[in-house]
Amino acid sequence: MSVQDEFDMLSALLRFDVMGFARHSTRIDPADGISGAGIWAAFQVATRRRFGTGAAPEEIAAFANAATDRPEKGWEDFAPAAAERLIANALHSTTPTAGYDPARDLALQVLLIQRISAELRLSEEEQGRLLSDARTLAT
Repeated sequence: MSVQDEFDMLSALLRFDVMGFARHSTRIDPADGISGAGIWAAFQVATRRRFGTGAAPEEIAAFANAATDRPEKGWEDFAPAAAERLIANALHSTTPTAGYDPARDLALQVLLIQRISAELRLSEEEQGRLLSDARTLAT
């Protein structure tokens, strides 16, 4: 999957384009060692917009707990600790390594990007700026 494919998938996700999301997300293969750069960049941008630069660990923990405590199918696969770790890494611009599971963590990043976008009630224009900023970060 190319970085552009990742941004196309994220754009579809944020627009609630189920068919577009499904088409692009099938190309993600965490085992290929390439997938994830665009998703990670978008996650960093979204996380910084949500938390700013001085987020307290308690704020991150509360968000991670609320974000992963979902009744929808699929969320049971994600522990709050994994979300907390990813958010902390994103806020400090450090690449996740300890306890990193590419398949799980890429999926969790995608879901958290959508959750942050919904919480911030980003307009279509703001979503476009988020993805544009992420493209810049990814290159």
